[in-house]
Amino acid sequence: MYFYTRLLFIGLILSNILLSNTASNEHLYLYPIIENGKWGYIDELGNVVIKPSYEAARFFSEGLAPIKYNGKWGFLNKNNEIVIKPAFDDVGSFSEGYAKVMLNNLWGFVDKSGNYLIKPKYYGAGNFKDSLALVVESNEVLHYKFIDKNGKVVIDLNNKICFDFSENLAIIEIKNKNGFINNKGKIVIEPQYDSASSFSEGLAVVELNGKNGFIDKQGKKIIDFKFYNAKNFSEGLAAVEIAGKWGYINKSGKIIISPKYDYVSDFSNNISVVKINNLYGYINKKGTFIIKPQFVFANQFIGPLAKAATKDKKGYINKKGSFIWLQSD
Repeated sequence: MYFYTRLLFIGLILSNILLSNTASNEHLYLYPIIENGKWGYIDELGNVVIKPSYEAARFFSEGLAPIKYNGKWGFLNKNNEIVIKPAFDDVGSFSEGYAKVMLNNLWGFVDKSGNYLIKPKYYGAGNFKDSLALVVESNEVLHYKFIDKNGKVVIDLNNKICFDFSENLAIIEIKNKNGFINNKGKIVIEPQYDSASSFSEGLAVVELNGKNGFIDKQGKKIIDFKFYNAKNFSEGLAAVEIAGKWGYINKSGKIIISPKYDYVSDFSNNISVVKINNLYGYINKKGTFIIKPQFVFANQFIGPLAKAATKDKKGYINKKGSFIWLQSD
């Protein structure tokens, strides 16, 4: 009995060790850093997990991150394994399983194994969104199209200007007026606005005669045209500019956070970056500072960390406003 109990005990220890090692290698977030001119990655605790050895590095998306090595871009995974060999002049991030890649000023798409969906042949390209990607051909005049994940052209817009899909609608511009098409290429909101943003949380910012308001997917006005500037809804709130200052409204158009900031970001994980008196800080959805203004530069939080800088140091901060990693150069 003692023998079997001891075996079970040893087995549990080994199992815990294996689980611990597995967990330690499965970082939810990794953050690009630069040291001595080379790029690598830290984890959410500020530990260097990928030694700086690349000429450039960007954030991970769908498990892979763009890195530059020997003058070319490729992709690595979170174990610092090169998954797609650096061979491109530029790349985008992965979205819906594909990334755009550039060679000789032309764009194509690859999958996560580096296989081409479409070899570089387009003058411009967007990311896949709602299963479609915007591509641009150029024969003196820009020619906009949408392709599906088989590389097939499903919407041909000829010389009409268009933008990426969001929530199954895309902005189209005709004769300097903006409207929206659906994923069949049919105009569902007539081009009538001076400018428009993509749909977010069911609403889109549109501009008429110098004022911004919000419409729904049927083109119905939901919030009056009364703002000098406005941003998309994010987590139930939208930033609006009134009399030169920024605040936030809800989907009824009610002011939730009074306009008093010189700059604001969208909310992400219930936190927004704001600028007041030339310094950046972070607020919650009640407008209360969770990190007081003290930074000369600040980005939104991605997971537990955000990139920020004071007058004498820069790096990544946690949600208490403390630097957990400092950039040396």
